[in-house]
Amino acid sequence: MGRVRAARASAVTLAIVPAVEATCDDALDFLSGGGAMGACVRAHDWAATSLGSPERWPQPLRQAVRSLFAALQPAALAWGTEPLHLCNDAFARLLAVDGRADLIGASSREKWPLLHDPALGPRLAAVRQDGQPTVVEDHLSCVARNGRVEEAYVSCRLEPVADGAGGVGGVLLVLTETTDRVLSARRTEVLRALAAEAARVRSVEDAHARSMAELARHPADVPFALLYAPDAAGGEAHLVGAAGLAAGGPASPERVALTLTAPAPGWPIAAALARDETLTVDDVATRFGALPGGDWPFAPRVALAIPLAPPGCERPEAVLVVGVSARRALDPGYRSFLELVAGQVAAAIAAGRAYEERRRRADAAAAAGKRARARQRARARAMEARFAGVLEERTRMAREIHDTLLQGVTGIALQLRATLPHVRRSPEGAAEVLERMMALAEATSRDARRAVWDLRGPVAGEGGLPRALLDMARRAAGGAGPAVESAVQGTPRALPRLVHDAIYHVAQEAVANAVRHAAARRIELRLRYARGAVHLTVADDGQGFEFDAGFRSYAGHWGLIGMRERADRIGATLTVASARGEGTTIALRVPCAGRRVASEPGDALSRRGG
Repeated sequence: MGRVRAARASAVTLAIVPAVEATCDDALDFLSGGGAMGACVRAHDWAATSLGSPERWPQPLRQAVRSLFAALQPAALAWGTEPLHLCNDAFARLLAVDGRADLIGASSREKWPLLHDPALGPRLAAVRQDGQPTVVEDHLSCVARNGRVEEAYVSCRLEPVADGAGGVGGVLLVLTETTDRVLSARRTEVLRALAAEAARVRSVEDAHARSMAELARHPADVPFALLYAPDAAGGEAHLVGAAGLAAGGPASPERVALTLTAPAPGWPIAAALARDETLTVDDVATRFGALPGGDWPFAPRVALAIPLAPPGCERPEAVLVVGVSARRALDPGYRSFLELVAGQVAAAIAAGRAYEERRRRADAAAAAGKRARARQRARARAMEARFAGVLEERTRMAREIHDTLLQGVTGIALQLRATLPHVRRSPEGAAEVLERMMALAEATSRDARRAVWDLRGPVAGEGGLPRALLDMARRAAGGAGPAVESAVQGTPRALPRLVHDAIYHVAQEAVANAVRHAAARRIELRLRYARGAVHLTVADDGQGFEFDAGFRSYAGHWGLIGMRERADRIGATLTVASARGEGTTIALRVPCAGRRVASEPGDALSRRGG
């Protein structure tokens, strides 16, 4: 129970000196003084003991008694092989045996339990045997004081006293109480450990668990602890942590009603929260019976209910119930320590809440960053799509110019060159050639106007996409082109510009292919607004073609490839159905949502060109 170390010989305060035979003429001045215990020594019948009358005591014993009475520190003397014990007033006060005359000259374990202690008794025997002084540090000794048996700690210096015959006649014990130092160090370690756990918490629940687990490791100072936190409604407090007591027992209910209307037989949780002050429960045994005593086999009689108000909180958020050790009085130092324990638990809760808040802010910042990066990627994709669209339009217009304007102009130039000889030989034949040239020039002019209009692109103005598609279909059909039927179903709504332009250009390409390459007589163009999607269908009765569903082989079919790329760019689905001699149907489904916009009267618009 204590630390034992050998003392150096120079530390011996009572030297071993030869015994001098006392005579009846010697004065008994060595027995003078000594206060109450000195009076007990003088009144004791020593003649009836193995020591005999004090007049015949050896000189070393006399000197030891004189030093014993003069000592300011608690001291006791054990003399003889069956040691008889004496002590001074300071020793009696330390062990709360003031004025106990029955202790003087006694040797029994019942009268002197400290000297028969399993840790201290063998050290006394060793000093008597080898004559070497020893120090036992921070020895635990249970002392009856303050109306209870308390734990106390003493450091003992054991010094041999010569018997005058070359041996050791007894042992002088000089005590220094170290209870305050031991308790202070122990309690400081509790607070340090709680602070270390508070630095590791990651949530309020983690703070509850870590704090209670740490308190469970220190039952000497905290026999049991319960942590209650009120629910959001404030009607009940829930047990969120326990140490030294199993949750759900009579003294540790899972829920406690927060009512002040009548005193409850349990813990005063509601009162502690309402008053925001520490409450003392001094009838623990009456309320709950015998509760665990921690390191001691004695049930605590007192407990504290301490409200916890973490830093930054105006009102307490929890109540810590802590048991008071049955071996310590609830003095100001003990109370202050338990309130510091509660403060550390409150700090852990605050740390857990702060960590949660930091994590929420970090998660929010990460989510905001993720959204910002997604917007950046979306803008980049939109910009890429726009540039790709511009490049595609340039490529398409290059094909248009090559296939129409350049071929028309080239044809006119060739026919002019071929006409020159006819003008000289046969004016009539030249007129026929000029008629064909005029028709070719007019067709080339129409193609040029269409190409210029296509370069201008659709305008999402009044009427929106439906009007743009109807105008495009009317221009594509021209005066002598195929019959074009167009219809709009559902309520038109505004679409993103990228989606608007993609639908328009797919329809434009499909109609242009039907007019220029399929020799179609009839074209149907339908636009349908459905819930969450827009459907475009362009069908013709032209000559059709062999269809590759995988879009893998389209030599010369650049228009279809362009339509597929536009559909992919806006996440749409493009379906092509065609066979030779059976016409072609192109369907585009665009999943999207938009705002409803004003449309022309009626849910369906129809135009027919031809």
